[in-house]
Amino acid sequence: MMKKVLMLFALILGGLYSLNAQTGNLTGKVMDGSSKPIPGAIITIGTSQFTTDAAGVFNANRVSFGKGEINISAEGFESQVVTFDITKSLQDLGEIKLAPSANNSSINEGTIATLDMEEDSKQQSTSGLLHSSSDVFVNTAGFIFSAAYFRMRGYDGEFSEVMLNGLSMSNSENGRSMYSNWGGLNDVTRVKESVTGLSPAHFSFGGLVGTTNIDMRASSQRKQTKISYAYSNKTYTNRVMVTHSTGLMANGWAFTVSASRRWGDEGYVKGTFYDASSYFLSAEKKINNKHSLSFTAFGAPVKKGMQSASVQECYDLLDDNYYNSSWGYQDGKVRNSKVKTSHEPTMLLTHVFDINSKTKLTTTAGYTFGRTGSTALNWYNASDPRPDYYHYLPSYQTDAVMTNAYTNLWQNDENISHINWDKLYQINYLANYMGEQAKYIIEERRVDMKQGGFASYINHELSKTTFLSGGIDIRSYSGRNYKVISDMLGGNFWTDVDQFAERDFSGDTVTSQNDLNDPNRVVKAGDTYGYDYESHINTQNIWGLSEFTFSKVDFYVALNATTTQYWRVGNMKNGRYPDNSYGTSDKQTFFNYAAKIGGTYKITGRHFITGNAMYMTSAPSFKNSYISPRVSDKIISNMDDRKILSGDISYIIRHPRIKGRVTLYQTTITDDVEMNSYYHDVLRTYVNTTMTGVNKIHQGLEVGIEAKATSSISFIGVFSKGNFRYTSRPTATTSVENGSIADTSQTIYCKNFYVNGTPQTAASLGLKWQGPKSWYLNVNANYFDDIWVDFSPERRTIGAIEGLYNDPELVTLITQQEKVPGQFTLDASISKSWKIKKYTILFNASVSNILDNQKLVTSAYEQLRFDFAEKNVSKFPSKYYYGFGRTYFISLGIRF
Repeated sequence: MMKKVLMLFALILGGLYSLNAQTGNLTGKVMDGSSKPIPGAIITIGTSQFTTDAAGVFNANRVSFGKGEINISAEGFESQVVTFDITKSLQDLGEIKLAPSANNSSINEGTIATLDMEEDSKQQSTSGLLHSSSDVFVNTAGFIFSAAYFRMRGYDGEFSEVMLNGLSMSNSENGRSMYSNWGGLNDVTRVKESVTGLSPAHFSFGGLVGTTNIDMRASSQRKQTKISYAYSNKTYTNRVMVTHSTGLMANGWAFTVSASRRWGDEGYVKGTFYDASSYFLSAEKKINNKHSLSFTAFGAPVKKGMQSASVQECYDLLDDNYYNSSWGYQDGKVRNSKVKTSHEPTMLLTHVFDINSKTKLTTTAGYTFGRTGSTALNWYNASDPRPDYYHYLPSYQTDAVMTNAYTNLWQNDENISHINWDKLYQINYLANYMGEQAKYIIEERRVDMKQGGFASYINHELSKTTFLSGGIDIRSYSGRNYKVISDMLGGNFWTDVDQFAERDFSGDTVTSQNDLNDPNRVVKAGDTYGYDYESHINTQNIWGLSEFTFSKVDFYVALNATTTQYWRVGNMKNGRYPDNSYGTSDKQTFFNYAAKIGGTYKITGRHFITGNAMYMTSAPSFKNSYISPRVSDKIISNMDDRKILSGDISYIIRHPRIKGRVTLYQTTITDDVEMNSYYHDVLRTYVNTTMTGVNKIHQGLEVGIEAKATSSISFIGVFSKGNFRYTSRPTATTSVENGSIADTSQTIYCKNFYVNGTPQTAASLGLKWQGPKSWYLNVNANYFDDIWVDFSPERRTIGAIEGLYNDPELVTLITQQEKVPGQFTLDASISKSWKIKKYTILFNASVSNILDNQKLVTSAYEQLRFDFAEKNVSKFPSKYYYGFGRTYFISLGIRF
């Protein structure tokens, strides 16, 4: 297959080099009203986009001769359309001045307040924050739809690539970008170049969702001092940001510093809190006209109280869809058991080499290090402390008297409906008195990581019709995954054994040991226990892109090759897996490749047809390769490379009064791997279920249109309809960490089930008003539907319906996939700027979900346990997260 792709690539290159077309270069300088350059302004010509440099200059190459239009947009300025008639190889449009505006992304600012530190996990919705461009659909999907955790084209977060100064920020262990690492640095992440979907990029091969490269160099930042304060009732309540940029000075130096703080004692959900800071420093020296060198360092330490999903019964008992079981009162004060902390600073050293007028080389070396951790309750030989444990719910009780009693307690006693911290301490004090180990503790599940990277890419204009790009990306990652005791909750000690193995293998003092190298170790607060292993991952990537421009057709071909090696190092010799838990495991090595091709047919200078196609393979992630990575280095037996075939076709219109895109797309993913880990109440241990041979299809329609009714009023219509389904019956391997049950494999009957985690139908109708004296108003009415609940593999097995062949209704109840009802929301924002001498005052305010709809389910999942004996689906019902009701965000800033 790889040889055929290379041959096709060579034939295409050979054929196209013989063609010719009349094209030229278009240049200009974008300035503000006081003739200061605007770096990072987006220049759109047809389907191509360019950005201005530190001096506000843009160079659009390979523009077809004749008349056309460019759309110029920049943060804080009104967009402008400029016409041109290119008749020679180089045409200079001179200075183009943009009128100031308020921050017309006021809704976006409010959305960022919610999404800044959401869980990265599988969610990809936050990537929309990085795709700010002239594409109507992408902007709406990234901002307005994010309230419903919309994922573009239904893809997982690993398919969206984010780069800083050309270096990928993907975490090698799970493939996902950690947006929280630069949370709160909004002012210095605005200069970016983005491509949507499969479209080609000049800095990377690209991903399925798209690719964004954020330019953090000091010379690219707008020369300014900016101070802002925001107040909100979302995840945090207060935010302060301060930024100062010198711009490129006469001595060739440029500096930018930025800092922010976001905090709130309680967010929209009771029991949550938020405490985050961020810092940024960039220094750059323009050595001469060919070379510049910049150093950038930033970080964003965060500590926040988390929310838990719960069953609908709990929400109904308290008449509150934002019930949070993670907190309770301790000495009369709110305390959350699930606290997430994160701090992973990053340093970048970037060299830009303008080799000549047609060739540019950008090279970045980077290093990221730090830690993330999440706390949780743990207990030994004691009752479950979680208030929504199913034994404690009214529905579990067997008679009306007890049901009514539990209902009354839930509705009137917060020590029942929430964690009773004082009781946990009292039980531990009694254990101390008896000379026993603590019954309850708080543990922290830690990942300490370090990742070094090197990336270099080159852009070269070979001729007026041919543009070449290519690069390399090398990364080395190591992460330590382990647990520590965070709080003894008044207890004296804890013994590092697996209590569940100790119970199931009574009298076997070897099997229950978490570390045979240090058996029966007594641990206290701050000590490591339970599991401790390292992940080591090395990747090397090389890619190339050739673009060809003709009078009616633009065309590109691209190739990519990647090698991946990873292995596990165990720091504990587990008693259940003594032969494959300690020391260095075998290395897993993969070679993968990708090829894509696409083009644009120019119907006229305002109407275009584009098409893209890609085939790629990728290695299974480290996390999905090991059956029980916390305690064993056993690899999944039938693991294979993932194969992806994807294509899309679009009609694009760029007109002074209407712009938009209509796209049809389809992607097939085969031989994927999915892993689910959960705590099993009956087995009283962690269970890992890994599905292999997972095939999916993602197909659908995207529509985004913006139409100008008048010079000041525009209407926006966006629609997304997807069909994201499983198309195979994968094999699931289940491993029990305490070793009480042998590993088992079985077929999962989930073919034609829907992919969860995103609305498969989403629509928005918006009104945008640009009033006099820099007033702006946005109103959006939105609808979300076809939201499916993540299914439990156990309920889609032969064993789950065994003996029920004469009861088709119960079979249907057990096996069918749940869908949540569609919902409607309404958002609005207003913004305004005032220019007073050299000062610009910026104000924006937004209200999301104006109608206070509290029934929008943003994510839901079936509990992974199933009662095989009673076949009772309602015993372990689905758990839900609900989107926020009415929220607001108000920001006031000054820039000078």
